[in-house]
Amino acid sequence: MTQLPPLRHAVSRTLFIPLWCCGTACPLNPDAAYDPHAARLLADLDKDFHEDFVAIRKTFGECGQATTLARERHIDHAVRKFAHAHPRGVVVNLGCGLGTAGYRTPLGNVLWYDLDLPEVIRLRTSLLPPMPGQHSLSGSLLDDDWQEAVPFSPERGILLLATGVFQYLPQASLLPALQRMAARFPGGRLLFDAVSGPGCRAANLYLQKAGFGNAPMRFSVNSARELERLSPRIRGRFLPYFFHLEKERLRFGTRLRLSLLQGLRLARMVRLDFAPQQSLGS
Repeated sequence: MTQLPPLRHAVSRTLFIPLWCCGTACPLNPDAAYDPHAARLLADLDKDFHEDFVAIRKTFGECGQATTLARERHIDHAVRKFAHAHPRGVVVNLGCGLGTAGYRTPLGNVLWYDLDLPEVIRLRTSLLPPMPGQHSLSGSLLDDDWQEAVPFSPERGILLLATGVFQYLPQASLLPALQRMAARFPGGRLLFDAVSGPGCRAANLYLQKAGFGNAPMRFSVNSARELERLSPRIRGRFLPYFFHLEKERLRFGTRLRLSLLQGLRLARMVRLDFAPQQSLGS
């Protein structure tokens, strides 16, 4: 295999966590059949990053796999619904890492954009050739350049996705970015995963144990109302995190941990809808 582009940014390396969780077999994902693209990437990267994957397996295990699969199934469900309702729409995967959501769901004429830091996009394009209709954008989601690069009109619609990324960003930078997204994409929707304040503290213990302590989680969400206060354009709601998961096949200990995650609301899927322009009297 050719020399892989290095990952120097601490947060960039966290992309290995969902990759391992999606690309490794477990009772919910026999033979990694749910995401064969992730399984192939995992095999390609194992020689170069074997120690990372061993640490991830020991730390996150079946519970991490189930939690990640639940999140990815939310994404797949949202993409299918969006593609049906907006056959010429636009999807932007913010902080895409090595995620393969754009390969799992037939997109038809929907345009798909994967956005991440330059070093991640270099690694991604060396391993995941884009399919027709897929494009890569190099940059930070906190900057506005990507918003200008994405074709948008309210008629065609836009779906923004962010998985495993907002948590690592400073609140002082992320919240203004959310305000700008709401203003730039009226009628659009943003779907992302988040942790509560206690969930953030718990997750950082796991990150440290797995060797990712230099990339701590910083952003948490305790209520949808706190996001709605950012802008009159934003309407937020939490979605049941494990709604799409068949937990019966998991070990008892894993089911218990997932019940605690759900009961204590440590993890959640957040949907933000951006008001159409006309609804604000503009």
